[in-house]
Amino acid sequence: IASEQASTVRGKISDWSSSVWNQFDLVSISLAFVALGLRLWRKTFVWGRIAYSVNTTIFYCRLLRIYHVNYHLGPKLVIFYRMIAEVAVFLALLIIFILGYGIASQSLLNLNRNYDTFSIASIANITHDVLLTPYWQMYGELLLDQLHGVDKELCHPTSCFPAATTCTINTTCNNQPDCLCENSKDYSWVVNVMLIFYLIIGNIMLLNLLIAIFTYVFDGVQENSMEIWKYEMFRLIREYDHKPIFIPPFNIIEYLWRMGKKMWKLTCRKKRENLEDYMKESLETLRIFEKEAMQTYLAKINQSEELALYNSIKRMSEK
Repeated sequence: IASEQASTVRGKISDWSSSVWNQFDLVSISLAFVALGLRLWRKTFVWGRIAYSVNTTIFYCRLLRIYHVNYHLGPKLVIFYRMIAEVAVFLALLIIFILGYGIASQSLLNLNRNYDTFSIASIANITHDVLLTPYWQMYGELLLDQLHGVDKELCHPTSCFPAATTCTINTTCNNQPDCLCENSKDYSWVVNVMLIFYLIIGNIMLLNLLIAIFTYVFDGVQENSMEIWKYEMFRLIREYDHKPIFIPPFNIIEYLWRMGKKMWKLTCRKKRENLEDYMKESLETLRIFEKEAMQTYLAKINQSEELALYNSIKRMSEK
């Protein structure tokens, strides 16, 4: 963070956090300390192992950074990043249909579900039935045996009429009250119809929409793959240029050297360097590069305008 070019601390933190790889490092290091703390107590030992396992996947994802060196793999990673944002939009649409179908189907299949106590087990059961079951059904795990319901009648005590005495010929009387009863098996056909419409929307409409969005993202990145690769390559070189030479924990030697050099410049240095004296040739090369790049860009714009005008005239002549 201290090596960032911003002049303020807030700016340095903002520049450092703008890199997704720095965010990976922050999350992985923080999660490692959390896992270490959880494994110090017997009650949270299991959660510590889970945190370590999740942190392992984050460390392996961090290895994707080295793929930016390759011309073919670098742009593919950019496509992958941009697809993640589109997947988030897709999930925002999908969750509406998952909740709608999941809650509606479970209300018909589980008529007597009642949780008197609010516990982790009850939350897990509801999440499995309402969210995970519709989610796996999208991938072909239809679970049709669970859509028939339980063949058991459920009578509602609040809907009972007063007991009516009915006697048979043998003077056997029945004093049972007349209650409203229902069977979840009677609603299985409704759940099947819901499943049909849910799969049409989820597997056909939404997935094809996602494929079309992915195709658009791929074409946009592939068209500018060279520019994107050069930009990511520059960021990678700049990142490793700021990294210390030694590996931890020996990198403390370099940090002490940098700190001592900074203190010497602030206190003991008599003559300050003028950066322009050392970079006149580089600055002149940069100015020439900017002029050539601008001329190339303007030439491309003029060429595209001339081509568009030529195509318009050609279409008019064909008519």
